[in-house]
Amino acid sequence: MMKHPISTYYLLCLFTTMVIPSCVNDLKKIDEIASIKDIGAELGKNVEVVVTNNGVMSVKIIATETKRHMEGTPYTEFPRGIKAYTYNSDLEIESSMTAKYATIHEKGGKIEVMNAKNDVVVVNLKGEKLNTEELMWNQIEKKIYATGFVRITTPDEIIYGNGLEAKEDFSEYTIKKVTGKVKVKNGDL
Repeated sequence: MMKHPISTYYLLCLFTTMVIPSCVNDLKKIDEIASIKDIGAELGKNVEVVVTNNGVMSVKIIATETKRHMEGTPYTEFPRGIKAYTYNSDLEIESSMTAKYATIHEKGGKIEVMNAKNDVVVVNLKGEKLNTEELMWNQIEKKIYATGFVRITTPDEIIYGNGLEAKEDFSEYTIKKVTGKVKVKNGDL
């Protein structure tokens, strides 16, 4: 039986022409998989961030997607929104917050400030509800702030204002530039 060197040569050429083009990267496909802006970022899905105070959980943040940006000043982005809960020392929920977008800025490995935007809703134990478009939580001061339009809905009234300062659990708050009807008891004047 005689070997045919020409057929081996043709098979080798055919194999090479099939394999080498498949090794070439399509730049459009690469851009679809990873964009330049995500280089230096850690991505997470279905994440829970727990903040403790002397070993006891004080805040829990839940997000479906996170991006931790490592270049420059590190920060964490929640592009699909968050749910956040504050807890008392008995681990009972004191307040809840939802927002469609948020960022957390850290200092020394601890949360310093969280900015929540787009349809921010905060509810406290008394059932009072805050609606605003942007809210800042300063974890060091244990306060939340809003500089724009706010609406507070209580069991008895709706209060509108432009700006707010409150405890982080939203148990006490001060509305700035109040508009709307506010009920005042005789003894409170």
